[in-house]
Amino acid sequence: MDEYFADLWDRWQHDETKAVRYEHWPDAQLSKCHETVDAYVREHQDCKAIRGAWVQPIGGNGSCLLHAHSLVELPDGEWLDITPLTEQERDSGVKDRRQRANLVFLEHRGTAEQFRQFCKIGQVLWPPAIPDAIEPDFGSSEGLM
Repeated sequence: MDEYFADLWDRWQHDETKAVRYEHWPDAQLSKCHETVDAYVREHQDCKAIRGAWVQPIGGNGSCLLHAHSLVELPDGEWLDITPLTEQERDSGVKDRRQRANLVFLEHRGTAEQFRQFCKIGQVLWPPAIPDAIEPDFGSSEGLM
């Protein structure tokens, strides 16, 4: 899976992402993007499901959180997010743009099994942190105030 996440990160670094519009869908379930998109596509047969990752920059050092996510592709090719991030979006359709402002999407390029594994994990910090290099010595009081 490391190669899969490294590829997503590399594509993000090369700006292969896409900003996506959110649209309220009354039947959408909070935190159930794959199920919500599948239900939408069943009702709108001219649309299709797009699997991939939300990318959320972290800390300004080139790291990001990769979130497994699904979108809807409309007949005109536009990608649409119908899964609410907040209860407010779910209940009223009101958009909290602050939560979505830094999110961009990368389409899944890989096997179905890779995406299933990604979904089991849910989200990944990439590149992974290397805590061994900075692990503090809690056995001494050196450096403590």
